[in-house]
Amino acid sequence: MRKLSNCRVLQNYGAFCRTVLSFALLLIATTALAQNIDVRGKVMDADSTSIPLVGASVMIKGTSTGTVTDSRGEFTLANVSPRSRIVISMSGFTTKEMDARDINSDRPIRLESTA
Repeated sequence: MRKLSNCRVLQNYGAFCRTVLSFALLLIATTALAQNIDVRGKVMDADSTSIPLVGASVMIKGTSTGTVTDSRGEFTLANVSPRSRIVISMSGFTTKEMDARDINSDRPIRLESTA
């Protein structure tokens, strides 16, 4: 009979387990770093402190994903990569492009009038 320490099957099994564990940890770390966010904001007229821009287009750059602002100028984009660029536009106003992670509902996005 052979000793267990000399058994190649057990030695290979240990290497296999280490490889699987390493891969699982790498996958978990990558997933944790790639967490998407919900982007919420408010779009306002830069010439006024209280006029929301209703119907402004809010799009994720390079995609067809987007929304429009509601009656309070507010919008939400769900499940967005924090590295995404968000494009906010409305007829009669300059277009603004921002990083998704820089947008928050406490600080309104102000668009300048082109007129």
